[in-house]
Amino acid sequence: MTSHKLILDYLNTQGLKLNEQEIQILLLAVQAVIERGQAAIERSVLWYDQNGVRLEDYLTANDDRHACLKQIFMALDSVYERTRPQSAAVYLKPADSASLVRVSQQGLALEPVLPLDESAAIRHLASRCAQTGWLNQADDAAYWLSLNELQGEHNLRSASQISLPVHLENGRVLGVVHAEYAQAHAIDDAALAEWVALALSLVEPMHELAGITETEEEKE
Repeated sequence: MTSHKLILDYLNTQGLKLNEQEIQILLLAVQAVIERGQAAIERSVLWYDQNGVRLEDYLTANDDRHACLKQIFMALDSVYERTRPQSAAVYLKPADSASLVRVSQQGLALEPVLPLDESAAIRHLASRCAQTGWLNQADDAAYWLSLNELQGEHNLRSASQISLPVHLENGRVLGVVHAEYAQAHAIDDAALAEWVALALSLVEPMHELAGITETEEEKE
């Protein structure tokens, strides 16, 4: 699928009214970082061990996956630097797991693992996004909590947040891009376009990490 059609399909599916050409430029910029980035990243940063959670407990380490994690890290870092949220993360939905697993982050630490059970969607925007395949944007987290659209005090650590699905052409969700801001109503169209471009750019490395076989894709 061409990047033009990829963008239009994503915008139409998610009901977004953004400038397709602007996203095309942003997507090319992120893809350039992924393809040409030469940053030296310590293995312990990519394959983290945080509060007893080890990424290697969810992903078997090998050279190909290490390369994918590096690509995701560089892509997330590039968008984080331009949009300046207080936290940003990329979560993977492994083929054989009932949880989202954080594979990259910037800024203040976010949960390394998020559940995908019945109660998770009301507590974690990223879990809701992974379960439904829909972008979720809470421009005023406190207001969402007051309406019971979100639950849990952890949602008060930020004033606004957004979760965007990373998915295949057939709609299968590979993971989620999640960002949190200190200010309410911080996610304008310019920032939203950046996060959409990131979600689109991560399809290939996330597909590799998810470990989805061609047979499994055909079942979707």
